[in-house]
Amino acid sequence: MRDEDIRRYAAIMKEFGLSELEITENNCTIRLSQTVTTEIKLPVAAAAQPAVVTQEEAGPQDDGLYVLKSPMVGVFYHAPAEDADPYVKVGDQVKKGDVIGLIEAMKLMNEVLCDRDGTVESFVAENAAPVDFGAGLIKIRE
Repeated sequence: MRDEDIRRYAAIMKEFGLSELEITENNCTIRLSQTVTTEIKLPVAAAAQPAVVTQEEAGPQDDGLYVLKSPMVGVFYHAPAEDADPYVKVGDQVKKGDVIGLIEAMKLMNEVLCDRDGTVESFVAENAAPVDFGAGLIKIRE
């Protein structure tokens, strides 16, 4: 077999994602093999459990509004993706258990759940901003 033939067979392997190829021509057999690696990506929803904010982590403020605070250190996102609508907007009614945003921590997206009913008055944390444990995320009027 010629070098051009071997290169052509290698290109066919790559094109079709083959890990092995064995060809016999004119009483000559050639076997090509390569290691194929596959990257597995988990869906965001399956990657992490929701982060629930408890009463001790949040509290009322001087202006009468309740500030929902971050249960962990990470990056706070208002929406599940850049081009997606935010989970909540100013003026939205929220109920206990509603997702109000995501916190990315250690490459995992963690849903942040509201712990009470009310109306979203304002965002304390900017979208895609780093937040510390206990930092305010949104203000809610109960």
